[in-house]
Amino acid sequence: MILQSIKIKNVTIDIISGPVGINCSGGADSSLLLYILASYHKEPIHVFTFSDSIKGYSNIDILLNVIDFIKQKTGHLEIYHYIHCGTGQNLDKLAVLPRKFLRDNSVSVIYDGLTCNPPAKVMESANTPENRDPTIIKNLWDDDGNVYMPFRNSDKSVIKELYDELMLTDTLFSLTRSCELETPVKVSYHCGKCWWCRERMWAFNKL
Repeated sequence: MILQSIKIKNVTIDIISGPVGINCSGGADSSLLLYILASYHKEPIHVFTFSDSIKGYSNIDILLNVIDFIKQKTGHLEIYHYIHCGTGQNLDKLAVLPRKFLRDNSVSVIYDGLTCNPPAKVMESANTPENRDPTIIKNLWDDDGNVYMPFRNSDKSVIKELYDELMLTDTLFSLTRSCELETPVKVSYHCGKCWWCRERMWAFNKL
């Protein structure tokens, strides 16, 4: 059941009743969605993170800082974080924990911060499936209605507008990391060269 619909700029986010889950990578998109959810959703929020050994498990520390900031800023203390570690990232690995919570009826829905690619005239598409094609208007619900993606038809420039509107660009955004650099050790910096770094630079004009 939808408790309320929040509109920020031109993006609408539905707040679903009951304990909910959210996939968070430590990037700008999912971190912003978690912040919005924590601001309006008063029930438990379960945060799911897949951390890749190929990338030095770098997103773990990023997420800890992001969640700590969001708890302090919103006052929402019932945010529980679950980390699934592995080698090599794919959709099946990302879905392990969320699917378990859905099967157990521990959450009513999984939020996901997936966005679409920038326009082709701006930069080439990432090597991702059709679900990020900016020319196709996509359903915001997937996986038989279990996964809700309110940013699915928005690109990173829209996410930047939301950060600015919520006055989070100099705070929350600076804690996030969108880089896909493969490294044997934990790092907090951006490589500035991978597609994801270039997308972030295109939208925010900074890393």
